[in-house]
Amino acid sequence: MKNPAPQIANSKNLESTYEGGGLSFFLFCLWTFVLIARPQDYFPFLGAFRPVLLVTVLTAAFTFLEGKRFPPGFIQIREVRLLLIFYLILVAGIPFAVHRRVAFDFTFVTYMSTLAYFALFLINVRSPRQLKRVLWVSVMGGAFLSMLYLKETLAGSMAGGGRVAASGMYDPNDIAMMFVGLFPLAVYYGFGKERPVRRLVGFLTALMMIVGTMVTQSRGGVIGLALVIGFLLISSRGTWRGGKKAVALAVLGGIFMLNFEFVQKRFEGMSEDYNIAEEGGRMHIWRQSLDIFLSNPILGVGGGCSAIAIGFYRHEMGGLQAWQVTHSSVVQIALETGAPGLIVMALLNIGAIQALRRIQRRKEEEGLATLALFAKLGLYGFWSAAFFLSHAYSIMLYFLLAVACVLKGIEAQMAGEGNAGNLQT
Repeated sequence: MKNPAPQIANSKNLESTYEGGGLSFFLFCLWTFVLIARPQDYFPFLGAFRPVLLVTVLTAAFTFLEGKRFPPGFIQIREVRLLLIFYLILVAGIPFAVHRRVAFDFTFVTYMSTLAYFALFLINVRSPRQLKRVLWVSVMGGAFLSMLYLKETLAGSMAGGGRVAASGMYDPNDIAMMFVGLFPLAVYYGFGKERPVRRLVGFLTALMMIVGTMVTQSRGGVIGLALVIGFLLISSRGTWRGGKKAVALAVLGGIFMLNFEFVQKRFEGMSEDYNIAEEGGRMHIWRQSLDIFLSNPILGVGGGCSAIAIGFYRHEMGGLQAWQVTHSSVVQIALETGAPGLIVMALLNIGAIQALRRIQRRKEEEGLATLALFAKLGLYGFWSAAFFLSHAYSIMLYFLLAVACVLKGIEAQMAGEGNAGNLQT
């Protein structure tokens, strides 16, 4: 039996409640912006207010007070069930973790907050209009990040520095991954049927993200960005076709090539690169991670414990005495949750991409199909960069998975009503 998709506003009362969104929806949008843009890292005075915790609590409280509840059949949604299974794997791994306290805190505090965001996304975002508002907020977060990062980079270059860290949260590789995941959504707004101001902001944000990715000198970020631009070249749907697509790709591709010099040297002499040739490089870490995985293939070493496990392994085996992260989200998941967690996460992401590809092919709902295309490219971009970075639990990933899940629900509602609805904001 086919798993039910979340139902979107299936009564007049619910439709009235959810279309406007209320204060809880506004707080959810603010939460999304804070999680993506992290303004507290650039304006330290905000840190005293604990903005992430504050907005999380307020969003959950007002969602409850406004009478919003889980979508009907919530527990039967494929993505929800897979995430619950993944969470149970994390819980089951705590007693066997290499550091039980770290695994406990990660599972019941850090990862729980990510699941709360995913759940509240499905509760508060139930219509095309609301989804587009949240996506626009994410693009605004990307605009904030790219502007501030380019400003910091300019200041760093004037001071004679090398690669510039984005903030206390994002290093150059991290922010490149954020740019690549958000880039397709910026292109969607820059070249879609939007208000002129939004098209301009989306276009400028896409350009800033390209330049920002290049100046990070992140090879994973550049590979991900090139992959996304390549898929944009071979994709056509809705407004993304014809002359508009050709002009957009000419501009985006041109900016990519003009700024490639920032990272060109990082791709030269790859056979002698430290990641391949030196102890402590990615290949060395991945080989050690494989040994650890084979010793803990069922439940892994515990959530958030991969760097600790590598440190303990090196202490026992000798060699480089340094604790390092896995430098790959795939390796990180395998190491921390074992083969079951890796399989569940693969099913979750592959299923989301397949759902977006199915929606993308819907000719009768061009607006929905176009949005699905760009959301899918966001997942492509994220994973192409995250393969080289330890961000398996990034909010960027769960944001994109939630977008896919909500799009499935909107598609189900539209199919039931025989109405494409309104994708304009």
